[in-house]
Amino acid sequence: MSLFGYGADAALEKTEQHTPWTWQPLKRAPWIMLVFLMIGASMPLSEKLFPKQYPVRSQAELFTLMEQAGYLQEAGLDRATVDALSAQWPAFRITAGRALYPRYYAEGKGEPKDRYPYGVLEFPRIAFTMIGPDGLNFVLLPKDEVSYFPNASDVIVIGCQENIYMDALVVVVIEEDQVVYIRQPASPLQCPLQQPVCDNNHVCR
Repeated sequence: MSLFGYGADAALEKTEQHTPWTWQPLKRAPWIMLVFLMIGASMPLSEKLFPKQYPVRSQAELFTLMEQAGYLQEAGLDRATVDALSAQWPAFRITAGRALYPRYYAEGKGEPKDRYPYGVLEFPRIAFTMIGPDGLNFVLLPKDEVSYFPNASDVIVIGCQENIYMDALVVVVIEEDQVVYIRQPASPLQCPLQQPVCDNNHVCR
C-alpha cells in the first residue's frame, strides 16, 4: 500500500528500469522514408498529369496559334506585319492568360482615384487585369463598344508592354463565344501606341 502515492511512483520507476529495449520504432523508419521518396518522385508525374493551365510559350508559338485559329486575319494582321512588329520586342509582345474584372468605360468615365487603366480617361475603352505565365498585367484596349466579355475569360493580347501595364492592339476572348476586339481608333504600329483624342462630338481619332 502506498502513502501519498510514493509507493506507486517507486513501482513505476522500477518497472521502467526493467522494460526491455525494442527495435520496433526503427523497423518503421524504412517505410516512412519510402513514403517520402514516393511523394518526391510523384511531383514530376503530377505536373505531366495536371499541366499548368497557362504554360510559358514563345512569341512565335503564340503568333502561330493565332494565325492557325484565324485570329490574326480577323484582326487585319498578316504575317509580314507581325514579323515587323516582333522586331520591337520586348516593348511589343503577345501574351496569353486569364482576364479578371473586365470593365467597359465610356469617354470621361472610370473609377475615381483608381489607378490606370481603371481610372477616369478621356476615351472609351476595355480595361481588365490579366494573370498568366508572365505574372500580372493591367490591360487597356481603346474600344467604342463591347458585346461580350465574361469575367475569368481566357484571352490572348497583342500590344505594347510598359512595366505591368499593356496597351493593347488586339484582345481575343476565348470562351464559348470567341470574339476578336481590335483597337479603335487605330494607332500606328509603333510602341508606344498613340492614345485616342476625342472631340466635343465624341468622335475619337
